[in-house]
Amino acid sequence: MLASLALQRRSMPHSRSSTSFNRPLDRSDEDALVPDHQIAAMEPDLVAAGASSSPARDYAETGSVYVTPDSGGECEVAYESYFCMPAVSKDKPWHRPMYSSHVGIPVNVDLTFVASVEPLLLKHQVDLVFFGHVHNYERTCAVYKNRCKGKPKKDASGIDTYDKCKYTAPVHATVRAGGFSLDKFPRIVLNKWSLSRVSEFGYARVHATRGDMLVQFVSSRTMEVLDQFRIVKPDPARRLRNKPV
Repeated sequence: MLASLALQRRSMPHSRSSTSFNRPLDRSDEDALVPDHQIAAMEPDLVAAGASSSPARDYAETGSVYVTPDSGGECEVAYESYFCMPAVSKDKPWHRPMYSSHVGIPVNVDLTFVASVEPLLLKHQVDLVFFGHVHNYERTCAVYKNRCKGKPKKDASGIDTYDKCKYTAPVHATVRAGGFSLDKFPRIVLNKWSLSRVSEFGYARVHATRGDMLVQFVSSRTMEVLDQFRIVKPDPARRLRNKPV
């Protein structure tokens, strides 16, 4: 699963409406996996790409992107059948994260994917990228090519806050901590880009306005917020209104 968000690349309409995104579980009907009405409300406001993921379909030599008993996210349905894909390279809707401190076999990070897509995230000034595949939660600094380009600062409430007034690089968040056994982190993590790691069942809760996004990782067991961060960015419409004539 990959979902990338660029806050305020376009002005959002003034609206108080909200949309709920719920992925049906264990459905074989490909049309039910991503209902059109759930995605349509997102498209005018966010630069977004994504796909449902469930590593539970096939075996080696049955057509997976990766040669492994893990399906890599196909879930019995071709990606282009349930999510709008570009006309070119429909066979490359990669599934793995770009950054992960979990050590797995096969490796969790697809370097071909990183080399192909990471420069595009920077070019288009993507602020936040959500990933799945690895069964835990991990959050990075604003990172590019394994180097921190920007780190968050604590706000008045003690929440890590990434100030995107001057763009540096995307923040990466792996949120795949539900429904399967958890992936543990090594006792010692040397990756300087890794700021928060939780190996516990949970889910992400996101609240976004025109210039502020709050992301919280919540424990499924205790409902406690185990990690949270904000991304703030000036409202482009407000900047335009305040621009000297």
